[in-house]
Amino acid sequence: MTIDPRRSGIFCWRGCKFALILCLSLLAPCGLVAESMISGTLKVDGASRTYLLHRPTGTQSGKALPLVLVFHGAGVTPGLMADVTQLNQWADRTGFIVAYPEGLEQHWNTGQTAAGGPNDVAFITALIANIESTYVIDTHRVMAAGISNGAEFAQELGCSRDLRFSAILAVSGTLQEEAVKHCVPNHPVRMIEMHGTDDPIVPYLGGHVAAPGSPVLISVADDLLLWARIDGCSAEPHTEPLPDRVEDGMHVERMSFQGCAAGGEVTHYRIVGGGHTWPGSAPEPKFLGRTTQQISASELVAQLVLASRKN
Repeated sequence: MTIDPRRSGIFCWRGCKFALILCLSLLAPCGLVAESMISGTLKVDGASRTYLLHRPTGTQSGKALPLVLVFHGAGVTPGLMADVTQLNQWADRTGFIVAYPEGLEQHWNTGQTAAGGPNDVAFITALIANIESTYVIDTHRVMAAGISNGAEFAQELGCSRDLRFSAILAVSGTLQEEAVKHCVPNHPVRMIEMHGTDDPIVPYLGGHVAAPGSPVLISVADDLLLWARIDGCSAEPHTEPLPDRVEDGMHVERMSFQGCAAGGEVTHYRIVGGGHTWPGSAPEPKFLGRTTQQISASELVAQLVLASRKN
């Protein structure tokens, strides 16, 4: 059978960029969510950079709100990311602004190719400043979430000395080997990772992404140990199984590193049998692996926002 990438959602990086497969285009129509969002454009390094933004309904005027930046995977649009995650609904319930930036050619410039492509870190820096100048933002409660290439980029933002997020949620994405060398934040980072053990695109044990010319990503274990060292946590995590919500053939284990420095956290949700998917979203095509309903990545984002109020 021949698969048309324009219809199936198979998207590849161009040139020296690596390929990822995110078959999300078969999910809910983008227009349902896009109606509730504002589209914006910024000029960064001579390029027009775009994003979507949703402000929660029913919030008090002038009240400082948390901000969540959500990074799409390769080949995925901000509108589609909003549809998959349904984070606008969680924003309305919890009370936070959510923004969906768009990478050039729907890709985030990461790893060893970053120096030769668009400056996505500059784009996100400018975007945060622009949102803060337009809305009343609680600058101590800005967090990032992403999947796949977007999760990799979110982690690289966490490696920066200039940007500071209250928490980062990375789904199905680790750092490239090259990026590890430059991961030297000067502050603790609250890092939460979710990854399926049967991920067919970004291997749980590390290695090449399942695409021609792809880079090498480190294993989930090595990624967690990197952040544990950065945050001053113990090297041995505490592991506990989470109770099953439904019978979907998958189980979730939570691994928590103890003794982290103030403001730091390293927690991993190991989805046994899970694929290259956003936990809690609608089922995706089989070649991406299974989508667990045992846990919701979007609900976890909302919980992180709520927890940040207590810190």
